Amino acid sequence: MGGLNDEDVIATAPQVTGRLSTTDRNAALVRAEAGLRTDLRRNNEVVELSSDDEVQTKARKKPARTKTGRTAVKHEKDEPSLALASAQVSTSSSPIIVSTPSQLPLEESAVIDALLDGVWTASFLPAIYCRMFASDAPFGWIKGPGFPALLQDVLARRFPEWANLYTIKDRSRTYLKASSRVNEKRSEIARDAVNVVERFYNQPSYRLNEPKIRSHATWAICPNGPAVWKTPTPKALCDMGMESDDEEYVRPDGIFESDTVIEVLAPHLKLYAETDIGCGRPVGLLALVAAAVERAYSQYVGFINGNRSEVNTFSKDKYGPALLDYVANAKKLSSRRWASIYALCNVEETKKRKLPGADGAMARKRHRLYVPSSPPPEDA
Repeated sequence: MGGLNDEDVIATAPQVTGRLSTTDRNAALVRAEAGLRTDLRRNNEVVELSSDDEVQTKARKKPARTKTGRTAVKHEKDEPSLALASAQVSTSSSPIIVSTPSQLPLEESAVIDALLDGVWTASFLPAIYCRMFASDAPFGWIKGPGFPALLQDVLARRFPEWANLYTIKDRSRTYLKASSRVNEKRSEIARDAVNVVERFYNQPSYRLNEPKIRSHATWAICPNGPAVWKTPTPKALCDMGMESDDEEYVRPDGIFESDTVIEVLAPHLKLYAETDIGCGRPVGLLALVAAAVERAYSQYVGFINGNRSEVNTFSKDKYGPALLDYVANAKKLSSRRWASIYALCNVEETKKRKLPGADGAMARKRHRLYVPSSPPPEDA
């Protein structure tokens, strides 16, 4: 009684798998006594987000969710990461903005939305064009580190209350959209020139007369030809290669006042005049139009069988030198010539009177101050 029989001796011993060591067994007992339950599903890392530089910083792993007692734990679904932003509560007077790499601080985001969607077409983009039109290097204008600063300056001029909330950075949404629109505007000017010249050669006096078209186009792109001059040197003299020092040479007149230049220039000059953020003379615009007109006429120098000549793309690499030459000439124009160009475009030139400095007026008049006669002596 109470001993082992023969069957017990020959019976197969029960299999024991994964025996726990004394240390592991003790640890398990401690956890059981404490009633701890570990949520093995929640093993993602918590990311602390900075609202200043929007850089992610890894933090320690979030401790497992715990619940006392021996009741079963119901696993909860992971909440979206954006809940971090709403979970942070500020007790200070100024709100703390928590952002993710895909989010901007609320003020910046609001400015960008208003800038790119609200006032972009009506106000901000025309001001960018204004700066390009006044530039003496409109082809290379959007390249280099200076472009974000230039956009920031436009923002400060147009919306000074926003300039302190949003800094335009390289490759930002505003930067990319602005550079794309500037490229499109230059291409638009080139297309306008092609269309105007095409309409000119579709007139009855030129249509279907290819030799006449080729002859006129060759004359047009001469240095003193009708492409950019209102009154060009006569074609016969240009064909002869007559130099300007010849006695019979007829000098051209009205640079940048040809019918073609004025027709292409007018709508863009109107936009420039209406925007007016104090950029100065539109020398870049005038140079762009002149270079585009020259390019458009060049297509007809080899016009044959209804096909125009292939011309280079309207880019800095191909037309940069011509553009610089036209800019240099535009800078030499007198106020009278500018007034004439504006009048031909039917655009009113906006003139801003430069206010003198605080001591400027006195400096100019100091030597002519009125000195009255000595006052009469007072009665004794």
